[in-house]
Amino acid sequence: MATISDIVEKLLVQTELGRVRWQKTVDSQTFLATFGDYSTLVSKGKPLSDPEYEIKILDKRGDTIERISTPYINPPGQLRSQLVMLHEAARRQALEIVEVHLDNLSKAIDLAGRT
Repeated sequence: MATISDIVEKLLVQTELGRVRWQKTVDSQTFLATFGDYSTLVSKGKPLSDPEYEIKILDKRGDTIERISTPYINPPGQLRSQLVMLHEAARRQALEIVEVHLDNLSKAIDLAGRT
């Protein structure tokens, strides 16, 4: 039987391979990916010193069927690290940071170097 740890690991790997399409939500620190009848939300909380990260799995009605957040991961370790990395990968993918923004910045730097 799959565990939430298995899901986080698979999401991280598939996101890094560009196979998961994350979307922005109304909350700038929450990102959504949908898989058939299921949706996954990955979010980062507000405290700046040690932010809370959370993943929620929702069914087709929008009911939460599983969730975990970093304060409740005991002991903190690989799952917490993977959840942090998943949020960052989802953020970069949803905001098209690598595909658009960094490419545009690189071109702007090249152009500035020619003047």
